[in-house]
Amino acid sequence: MNHLQALLNDSLIRTKHVENAAIIDIKERKVCASTFGFNVQPENALNLIYAFCENLLQVRRGGLYFKEKYYKCVRADEHSIYLQN
Repeated sequence: MNHLQALLNDSLIRTKHVENAAIIDIKERKVCASTFGFNVQPENALNLIYAFCENLLQVRRGGLYFKEKYYKCVRADEHSIYLQN
């Protein structure tokens, strides 16, 4: 487990309020870390990057489809997007 995976587990998963999480490097356009069993495919990472960089207001208003499921946006800012289904 790398330090980013440890950060996800220690900061988010252990709270029991977050089921899955990933850290995506926008500049490199790749997934740096994700929680155990949460595999973000490259095309899904690109869709999230687009939503984050170009379409954040729309994500706040209308949610987001990810892996063919609809997720309601509960929080979105310049650092992160929080979704729930």
